[in-house]
Order: sequence, then C-alpha cells, then structure tokens
Amino acid sequence: MRKHLLAATAALAVSVAAPAAKAAFIDFEDGVSPNPVGAFYAARGVTFSNTEFTWAGGFPGASGLNGIRATGTYWFGATNAVVGVFGMAVSSVSITGIDVGSAGIRIDAFDAPVGGNLVAFGQAFGVGLGIGGYFDVRASAPGIRRFEIYQPGMDGFDGVILDNLSFTLAAVPGPAALAVFGMGLLGLGMVARRRGTPVRA
Repeated sequence: MRKHLLAATAALAVSVAAPAAKAAFIDFEDGVSPNPVGAFYAARGVTFSNTEFTWAGGFPGASGLNGIRATGTYWFGATNAVVGVFGMAVSSVSITGIDVGSAGIRIDAFDAPVGGNLVAFGQAFGVGLGIGGYFDVRASAPGIRRFEIYQPGMDGFDGVILDNLSFTLAAVPGPAALAVFGMGLLGLGMVARRRGTPVRA
C-alpha cells in the first residue's frame, strides 16, 4: 500500500510541476510591406534582423497577403540570412518557404543569441524555379535561442518568400505548481521515513 502511495505521490508532483509547452504562431499579416520587421514581434518573443515585410498574396502556401524576406531581396544565402532571436529558449522553430525551387530553403538553429553552436537544422529543395512549390522546414532541439533562414544553393534566380513562423516555448512553473511539487517531495520523504528507508536524490 505504501509503495502505491509513494508512486502516486511522485506522479502527482511531476505532473503538476511540469506544465505543457506553449506554441506561438506568427503569420505576418499585421505588418506593412516593405517595412523592416525588427522588434515588431518582440512582445511575442522574437526579434528579427535583416528582415522586412513583403507581399505574398496569391502564392500557394501563403496564409494571407504578407510574408517576410531578407532586406531588399528574395534571393538570400547564408551570408545574407533572415535572422530571428528569441527572448528565451525554445524547443522547436519552423517556417514555410514559398516558391522554393532547386536553390532550396534551410533553417539553422543556434543555442545563443549571437554566435553559439548549431544545435539543429531543417531544409527542403524544390524543382527549377519552384513556382507554386512550398515547404515547411523545422529545427528541434532544447535551448534554441536564434535561427537563421537562407537558400543553401542560392543562385540569384530562384527567390523565396517566408511565411507562417511557429515556435514552441517551454512553460515556466508558477508558484502554485512549485508548491504542489514541494508537497509531493515532502510526502515522499514521510513515506520513506516511516518505512525506515533513506531518501535518495
């Protein structure tokens, strides 16, 4: 009986103290072309550089009239990437590349706002100029702080538009969740003490 109580208490403590992750989605419809994106979405957790709003209406894969691109161009390689920095670490990030052809689309995820290590990437390639072709690319790893999006085979002919950014942010336990977690640990200690077994970390 005590063994079952111990397991139930531990399960309750863990389930309450580990809230579900929160997903965020940005479709860029509230921006104005060709304004810079910059800190426009800072309150939603991400700041951009080398990025501007652009018209995307009518293209397959677009969610509406607006998307984003590298500043001043639809053709951007690794040295001219669209860059986004998160206010806090996320566990995944994805975006839709529109009109993706043979030059492809790639997203690199890093563990620091500047520099850092490449922790994940996702990429896709279309055919020819990619007219009408679109792909979602995703990078998933713990602790993503920055992403860079570019065409790995950038050739100056096959341009792309980006739309529909989504990312997953791990929720931080609130005071109530931490209190219940503490009570669960206390219950574990009491059960172990009554059984005469030491509590191990």
